[in-house]
Amino acid sequence: MSGTWRSWWWWPSKKESSGLASPPPTAASIVPATGSVLGGTAVTITGTSFVNHGASSSVTIGAVPATSVVVVDSTRITCVTPVGVGTVSVVVTTPYGTATLTNAFVYV
Repeated sequence: MSGTWRSWWWWPSKKESSGLASPPPTAASIVPATGSVLGGTAVTITGTSFVNHGASSSVTIGAVPATSVVVVDSTRITCVTPVGVGTVSVVVTTPYGTATLTNAFVYV
């Protein structure tokens, strides 16, 4: 370790602290963008900086948690829509931030 002791705190060097945090996620699209008001539509969300650390990433569709959320890789998440109505936003939350697709999913 090449950091510096300051009183009783350890301050890591720039090299030691780099790479510890990921950038915040971004969300680009949801496919399909429509589904049944009864829920149960399998969707894929594309974007960047999705992380797969157990249950640390989540998706809400119309402020209701999606089910069967799987972070496929850093650019894709699959999940199943909850029951809902109208045109709603989709929010992806990771330990490093949130990404919102405003008015991106329509319940029919």
